This record gives sequence, structure tokens and C-alpha cells, in this order.
Amino acid sequence: MKKIYQSIVLIIFILISIISFSSKAKDYDNRFFVCADEVGPMLEFLVPDFKGNSMKKNFSLKVYEINNRKLVFKNDAVIQKKSSPIDDSYFFYVVKYNSKDIELKSGYFEFYPPSHLIMKNQLASFNNLVCWEEKI
Repeated sequence: MKKIYQSIVLIIFILISIISFSSKAKDYDNRFFVCADEVGPMLEFLVPDFKGNSMKKNFSLKVYEINNRKLVFKNDAVIQKKSSPIDDSYFFYVVKYNSKDIELKSGYFEFYPPSHLIMKNQLASFNNLVCWEEKI
């Protein structure tokens, strides 16, 4: 009788554990990131809050001029939160913006938090940037 009771308790414990340990994607909403190449910072932005059903938001980001990193342009952009088609436990962000920097004109990048960003340049190739979270 004692073994049956122990078995039932063990089965209930295992079932509760399986149900409560569902995997969820880490949330990077409302976090501030700086992204840089080998020369220095190129982008600064705050990932907006994606509460509700909206997976697309307007926001602003700072873009540093490529040849003079002391010049910073604040740009309007659209960010879209996407999940991987293979694994919905991970989110990444796609950003499109119009730059006030004459050399860049407009831009597109994909941000894979917390540390990787792929930025499309005018030559149809991509630059890899490293990113980190800054406390604001």
C-alpha cells in the first residue's frame, strides 16, 4: 500500500512538473541596446513594449555617421517582432528606418538579442555588429 501511495505521489509530481515547465522566449521588450562595429558605436535603440497582439511598432533610434562617429542622427523607424519559423521560443526583431545621414539614406537590420545585429548596407551586403544592453 505504501508503494502504491509513493508511486501516485511521484506520478502527480512528474505531471505537475511537466505542465509548469513550458519554455517561453526571453523578453527583450523595454531594454536599451547599443550596437557597434570594430570602429565604435553605430546604433542605439530602445526595444519598445510589444504587449497585446501588435507585433509591429514605430520607434526612434540613434544612428551614428559612418565617417564621423561624433555625429548622431535620430531616426524614425518601424520595428517588427518575429519568431523563428522553426522554434517559437525565440524572438528576433526586423527594423526599417529612413536615415537623416546622407550616406545611408535608409536602412534595414535584423537584431538577434542580446548580442548580434546584421545590418544591410547600400552595396546589398551585410555588416555584423555586436550589441550589448545598457541600463537607462
